[in-house]
Amino acid sequence: MNIFKYLTIIFIGGGIGAILRALLMTILINKTPFFPNTFIINIVGCIFLGFLFQMFLTNSNISPSYQIFLTTGILSAFTTFSTFSLELVTMLETGAQILAIFYAISSLIFGISGIFLGKFLGKILFS
Repeated sequence: MNIFKYLTIIFIGGGIGAILRALLMTILINKTPFFPNTFIINIVGCIFLGFLFQMFLTNSNISPSYQIFLTTGILSAFTTFSTFSLELVTMLETGAQILAIFYAISSLIFGISGIFLGKFLGKILFS
């Protein structure tokens, strides 16, 4: 695949992922404090990534371009480790060490669990 096509696929997918993230944040913003929004988005992203990974493993008919579009494009823009990291640093700098530790550990546990859940759902649907 040529570099222009590769970058175009990521660009389009990234735009879609960013819009989806903004829409979900808009829906959640009035219901929860800021960091649970990122937490929810990252866990949903993990579930989808696990699901897509399993789908790609069991269905070789899915083109590499489409795989890049969905993962590097949409999901990379939808979830964000940088926001998570900024929220953790902000919690630590404002004296919320217990909350920061809880947030970091629960994000890791639920993120990994989300990958397993997505893969499990993918196995059910695609095996």
